Amino acid sequence: MQTGTDTIERKVSDEVSVWSGAFIIGDRAPEFARLLGLLAVDIADIYTSKLQHTVNLCGAMQGGGVKLLKREVSDTSFTDLLRLLATVITHARLARAKAARLSAPGFFLRVETDTVRPAMPLRHLAEVSGYTAHDLPLLLAPMIYDGVLRMVRDRHGNEAVLVADDVADDDQIRRFLKF
Repeated sequence: MQTGTDTIERKVSDEVSVWSGAFIIGDRAPEFARLLGLLAVDIADIYTSKLQHTVNLCGAMQGGGVKLLKREVSDTSFTDLLRLLATVITHARLARAKAARLSAPGFFLRVETDTVRPAMPLRHLAEVSGYTAHDLPLLLAPMIYDGVLRMVRDRHGNEAVLVADDVADDDQIRRFLKF
């Protein structure tokens, strides 16, 4: 016999398990699930005014003026790219809130303003988003051009993506961010 609690726990566990490759969650699963619920980015919270190139490219793709030659990503919409960006921002929020430690090869990077920001490896982004690590640079390229994302590498050559500050509305969750 299933109770409502079993269903809720299974749903939370599934969501936490998606992030288990990017974070070392361990016995902190309930706290991680709570923070994930609070810090997850809704695509409506993303400042699309900072994505002019991405908007124009997606509009041209939808209108038939531009076609991506890679079949796996040729049907990607602007909403899909926003979801991908929301995934990267959620990762950054969870890392900055210290919901759990980053798993290897995740790392922190000191940016120009001497603030430390988490970088999400493409391998982890592929696991969470469902895209392949090979397709992600093509999908992220317009957002990199817009300046909301930046591709970086650690000293071991692991590629990762770093999100710029002020890409999404953080007013409601700023108190959870440690740095």
